[in-house]
Amino acid sequence: MESNQMNSKAQGLALNTIVIAILVIIVLLVIIVFFTTQVGETGDQLDNNSASQCNENNPALSTLGYDEYQEIDAEEGQTCSGLGDGWQKATGVANCCVR
Repeated sequence: MESNQMNSKAQGLALNTIVIAILVIIVLLVIIVFFTTQVGETGDQLDNNSASQCNENNPALSTLGYDEYQEIDAEEGQTCSGLGDGWQKATGVANCCVR
């Protein structure tokens, strides 16, 4: 009789372990799905609303009241003064001219 009780306890332990392992896998999958979708959306939002962009979506530039935005290629020697009258370098945004 004692051998039957030992076998049933061993089987119960294995079943508990399997159930816990399945629950852990489900929780990990939910966490992975949550973070991959949320991080992807956050990355898109940063791209569209980035403070480093030279456009009207940049909150710092739009707050200052600039109407026109022009990106320049400083490596090729382009400057804001080369764009014409009234263009100035946007403070805090690389390669960006505003007026």
